[in-house]
This record gives sequence, C-alpha cells and structure tokens, in this order.
Amino acid sequence: MSQQYRKTILIVCEGHRSEPDYFNNLRDEVFSKVKDVYIRILPIPKDEQEKIEKEATNFVLRKGAKKRKIKEAINNIEPENYLIEDEYKSQPTCYIRKAQLAYFEKGYSELWAVYDKDGHPDHKNAYLISQDIELCDKIVNIGFSSISFEEWILMHFETCDISFVKSQ
Repeated sequence: MSQQYRKTILIVCEGHRSEPDYFNNLRDEVFSKVKDVYIRILPIPKDEQEKIEKEATNFVLRKGAKKRKIKEAINNIEPENYLIEDEYKSQPTCYIRKAQLAYFEKGYSELWAVYDKDGHPDHKNAYLISQDIELCDKIVNIGFSSISFEEWILMHFETCDISFVKSQ
C-alpha cells in the first residue's frame, strides 16, 4: 500500500470463490468512483490470483538478485493463512481472528468478516471476539452471506424460480 489512502478496508470471506469474486466486482465499482479507498479481500479473488500468477511468470530477477516469494513481492500480498492460535481455529471465530491479525500487520481502518450464519456453533464467541478491544483495538464488523449466496448472485442477472437448499 504505497499510495496514501483515506480509508483502507479488509474483507475476510468464508467462501473461497463466490464471496471473494462478488466483493472483487463490488470493489471494482468503488474504485471506478473513488480513488482514495483501498479494499483488500481474503481469500484472494480468482481474477486477482490469475493476474498475480501471470505477472509472476513474466517477472525477471535482476542479475545477482536472491530468489524470494515472487507473488508477495509483486503485489505486497498478505498471506492467506495467518497463524491462528488454537483457541480461534473454529468457524466462524477463525475469520474474525484472521481480520484482527491482518490489522496488526497492515493497520486497516475498517475490518469485516463475512461468513454464513448457518451451521456454525460458535457465533456468540465470534461476536464477543469481534468486539473485544483488549484482544484487538479495532472492532471487526460481521456480515452474514446468504445461505444460498450463489442463488442470490444469480438473481441479479436472471429470473430463477428454482428453490435451492443451501448452496448447491
């Protein structure tokens, strides 16, 4: 983040495909209108991963340079899997903790954890951890993705009268 931004936002998603891709498109909409906001999405959306991999294959080290993690060097990427302590590894607390650890490393001005509300036994603990100022001096906002997130996205583009059970 070499440029100075008015606001920096981190969004940690439960899903590895639909949610990061959705927020990536939303981020593109924001960037087209506002230039001084930086939005980071974890896990890294597929389009962004492909771009990084393409740049990495074209990356040439200068003569005498030492080898390094090229993906991180090109785009200053945060690691997707922070070392989360054992007591925070259950879902959904792991998403809250990942956002907090990223905050300690990069100092984001706004943190979000987005995950499904269904089926996770540790919601109350996740909420308490997200608000715990002693654990992290920045509150992690929680967003719940739709149980049928893919159906919700599909409804943006076409009429669909099929009832999906969870995300098929």
